Amino acid sequence: MNDENTNKKNQQLMNGNVIKIALPKGRLMESTKELLEKSKIFLSGSERNYKPESNISEFEFRILKPRNIPKMVEEGLVDVGIIGLDLVEDENASVEFILDLKTMPVFLMVAAPKNFRDSTAPKTLTVASEYTEITKGYFRSKNKKFRIIKTYGSTECFVPEFADVIVDHTQSGRSLKQNNLKVLDVIMKSTTRLIANSKLEEQKLETVLKLKKMLSAGLKKMNLNYSEFLTEEQIRTNNF
Repeated sequence: MNDENTNKKNQQLMNGNVIKIALPKGRLMESTKELLEKSKIFLSGSERNYKPESNISEFEFRILKPRNIPKMVEEGLVDVGIIGLDLVEDENASVEFILDLKTMPVFLMVAAPKNFRDSTAPKTLTVASEYTEITKGYFRSKNKKFRIIKTYGSTECFVPEFADVIVDHTQSGRSLKQNNLKVLDVIMKSTTRLIANSKLEEQKLETVLKLKKMLSAGLKKMNLNYSEFLTEEQIRTNNF
């Protein structure tokens, strides 16, 4: 950052309108970075830099693990975040939803081996999932007895040896097909969202609205091709 930008940043900090923006590390980052660039927001620095600089003096970026973002926004450790709705729901985070960015659409669903039958299933289901809170809410709503095995990726590998069913997300259904799984139910659809802390000061709110406006303009330039993704009907009917 040059001296002129540094001085401008310092002035913005004094004015209290600089916002900290959490970006998701990993698979969400590619589409997020593309959207930022379409919105004329450019990041600089190496890929391992978790505090990239940008061309917008009011924006401070932090790259964080996706699971950390919802609660960090809720607690005001960062002001806004870009993250999937599924993780916001699973973390029970109390945040403001500012904008649906429509990227990375996934369906959170219950799946099982193709020979699974509810009539012959154990009275207490063993469920493998990364989404423990969503899983609890779903099976309680169905009055099902269950226990959860917390997973950290490759959830589809847990059935049938270690679990009866899984709760996981899918876009294309490829992994389900490769592992001979069928969908029992769809819990929710998730897309990437812009979320904000619910108690932001007025100066920061103005900056959040600026970010929203820029991202909205960028969305219009995005080539959101959903043809490779399944529809909810295709998932529910196992048409993949």
